[in-house]
Amino acid sequence: APVRYDVPQPYSTHAPVAVEIADMDDDGLSDVVVNQRAGIAVLRQNSSGTLDPAEFHASVGTDYDCNVYTLAAGDLSGDGLADVVDKAHADTEYGIEVYTQNASGLLDPPVAYALAHGGANHLRTGDLNGDGLSDIAVMLQSTDHLAAVFHQQPDHSFGPTVQIATPSDDLWSSRALLVDDLDLDCRDDLVIATNGNWDRSKLVLHYQLPSGQLGPPVVTAAGDIPSAVKSADFNGDGLPDLVSFDTASFRITFYMQSADGRFGAFGSVPVDDAQMTSSHVMAVGDINGDGRPDVVAASGINTPG
Repeated sequence: APVRYDVPQPYSTHAPVAVEIADMDDDGLSDVVVNQRAGIAVLRQNSSGTLDPAEFHASVGTDYDCNVYTLAAGDLSGDGLADVVDKAHADTEYGIEVYTQNASGLLDPPVAYALAHGGANHLRTGDLNGDGLSDIAVMLQSTDHLAAVFHQQPDHSFGPTVQIATPSDDLWSSRALLVDDLDLDCRDDLVIATNGNWDRSKLVLHYQLPSGQLGPPVVTAAGDIPSAVKSADFNGDGLPDLVSFDTASFRITFYMQSADGRFGAFGSVPVDDAQMTSSHVMAVGDINGDGRPDVVAASGINTPG
């Protein structure tokens, strides 16, 4: 049976909409990180296998009633310790915040980096210039740019940003990001799912070149407003494929990679629940032990009446 853990809301009610699992104190146990109204909360696993009460870490933008919408956890600085990055906005100010885990197993106060545009709320990490350091890709809602990449510097700070231009006028905003090695060349690539109904919804792929730069956009048709995108080998041919959760049609669409590296919509399956609302949360993994990847999408629910 599920175990419930309450996460206190220190400033106002803002239900967690992002969650990550990582070892946040270097004790070998997996902990839970969730977003908050004005920061993040860490629920540390104890020796009994349960989670301790939530430990709140304030955002830099607390004084501005800062909203934290999405986060990622992992070793950003290369020291073997899990760090946290979130995307937040305060009034008209937008940016990311990086919480670095120190040698004591605690999180240092966040360091903020400004964004020129706000909008949609999604970020991913990966080495997007081939220098061996983790970078941060962030969605933008802009008519000119779909995403921005904060490149990590040798001193483990981030910036300046490299903005990813919109490849055509009919692609006007992004919905979700994916960072993964799609062409199996040991270099991370970037996938951007764009907004728009049916023929305006696209997946924009930027393959990383041997120079470390992201290559020109490769655009493929997508489902109806894809709000989440993941990768896995769904047909057993050894090549990563893509899957999206399509908000407007409530369908999960699969895109199989061919031998020449192209992605085509293989088919989709309906999510048959009239009460479901939009989803930005989707996970891929083998959840029934048959050795094949499965897809799980989480959604809000409209309560009748």
